[in-house]
Amino acid sequence: MGISWFVVGDFNVHLISSEKKGGVKGFKDGMVEFAQFVSKNNLMDLDLKRLKFTWTGGKKGAANIQTRLDRILLS
Repeated sequence: MGISWFVVGDFNVHLISSEKKGGVKGFKDGMVEFAQFVSKNNLMDLDLKRLKFTWTGGKKGAANIQTRLDRILLS
């Protein structure tokens, strides 16, 4: 039997583009690297049902940026 483990944290990168709303599109290299890390280590991203976004820039209207940076990854 293997040992299960989990990683919880603020990863400062989103996995897929739909996890970001507003701001400049880009940073795809970071997204690809993070997705490869998750895949290579056979991790599952636990769904935060009520939290589509976990960080906001705090600005009003169209200038506001929302993204999912916090997550729980489970082996």
